[in-house]
Amino acid sequence: TALLKAAYNGHYHVVEYLLDSNANIHQKDKDGWTALHNACSRGYFRIVRLLVDRKAKVDVRSKMGHTPLNGWTALMWATTNNHESLVKLLLENGASAQTKSAKGRT
Repeated sequence: TALLKAAYNGHYHVVEYLLDSNANIHQKDKDGWTALHNACSRGYFRIVRLLVDRKAKVDVRSKMGHTPLNGWTALMWATTNNHESLVKLLLENGASAQTKSAKGRT
């Protein structure tokens, strides 16, 4: 969707416009990624803050590859990619550091 692409590419004002136009903040792509996953994986703090402020689910899981059981949260992506400010933001907004992937990773 346009929201997923805008979040992935770091287009803050487009994300803001789409959310103001009632875009589905919880929409997932075919791999189970949301706009929050996209923004966290790329390190776009302003977009993550906007999505969190608009009540994006901080513990939503994506799929790993083609296996729907291997889910990673936005927090896991932010941690893996060393986006410390995003990790802090997600934890402050209720993300669980105890959530495990299907392979038992936290």
